[in-house]
Amino acid sequence: MTLDPARASDDPRADLRARWLVRVRWGAAAGQAFSLLVARYSFGANLPLARVLPLVLLLAASNAALQWAVHRRLTPGPVGRAAVLSFDILQWTALLSMVGGPSNPFSVFYLVQIAIAAVTVGPRWTWAVAALAVSAYATLFALAPPTPADHTGEAFASHLRAMWVALTAAAALTAYFVARLSSEVERRDAALALERERASRHERVAALTTLAAGAAHELGTPLATVAVASRELERSLERLPEEAGSLLHDDVRLIRSELDRARAILDRMAVESGDMVGEAPAAVTAAAVFGDVRSMLRREEADRVRFDVMPGDPPAGVLPRRALAAALHSLVRNGLEASPAGEAVSVRWTPSPRRESERANWRFEVEDHGTGMSRDVLDRATDPFFTTKAPGRGTGLGLFLARSFAERLGGRLSLESAPGAGTTAAIEISVSAASVEPVETTPDA
Repeated sequence: MTLDPARASDDPRADLRARWLVRVRWGAAAGQAFSLLVARYSFGANLPLARVLPLVLLLAASNAALQWAVHRRLTPGPVGRAAVLSFDILQWTALLSMVGGPSNPFSVFYLVQIAIAAVTVGPRWTWAVAALAVSAYATLFALAPPTPADHTGEAFASHLRAMWVALTAAAALTAYFVARLSSEVERRDAALALERERASRHERVAALTTLAAGAAHELGTPLATVAVASRELERSLERLPEEAGSLLHDDVRLIRSELDRARAILDRMAVESGDMVGEAPAAVTAAAVFGDVRSMLRREEADRVRFDVMPGDPPAGVLPRRALAAALHSLVRNGLEASPAGEAVSVRWTPSPRRESERANWRFEVEDHGTGMSRDVLDRATDPFFTTKAPGRGTGLGLFLARSFAERLGGRLSLESAPGAGTTAAIEISVSAASVEPVETTPDA
């Protein structure tokens, strides 16, 4: 068998074709054995089972070797798959030469081999397989010349019925194989399209991150200059009489307060833009993340949020803490803005059963009781720059960035909503188990 692993790895459809070839060959081996045994013991046909059954076993053994190669990622390329089909044609020819030769109705299965070649090896090698099949069928006339048949007897009627069974089986097998393979190829293409879409979203996130980093760099220097100047101004005001400097002191303190606020915004821009570069994953509990989210909210907002953590001693996981808190903060703010005044928003954390010894799924749900979303809005909710808020109240990036964050960690963002029924946004991510004690830098919620 000719193997071409390098080429197969470059062609995403090669593994699919090889796996289906393995399935069809197992079906062929089982069908041959079943047909021979039924003909011999149910219809009393005089068949040389001692000679034909080893040929069936040879087909099964060769397919076991092919399955092993595919499992070891030694996927055969077009040449290798053509060689496999050529072997099958020769095996089929040897089998027919012992059980009726060209008169055997099941000789129509040469067409099945050609159909399989058409969808697994490409046009050039299909013609080669077809030429071999035609030559092999012609060889049967020399190996087992057909005997004259009585066109009026029961034997001929049985032969016609067998031809009908063979044609039906060949047609059904060909249709099944081609339809299933086409369906698998379509699913593979859809998966590739989804991956391309995700790559495109990540590129847009990278562009936003670059923009945020550039803004932080450009604004950091003038803000630092203003901060130095404000401190010098404050020191100068201290030398003035209290009555003359009291009003100016208030203005300077306001300037310093707004500077601190601007710096905090700049510090969060990279995280809120979906950037996890520079933030090393660390051991943290869900309660600590909720504490971070609470600290990012205004007091009146935090009073409306109910954080629900599993009682007891929740396990710690290794993840990018600031990025997760920023994603949840965005979902909580959306819920607060969509809910009526005074209505609470629930935030829940739920661990799923361990999938592996070192990883688990963590699910964070943010549920509000607001106006909900229609199906059209729900389908577009995670698109970048899509928003239903009034101009100036949102950029349409919150859900998009939360979705990008979840997908970067191998998870997903899901939305459940209906008009008048509120919205539940859930982030589910794969989390590594922490091997060290989590660092709690903010109070638990």
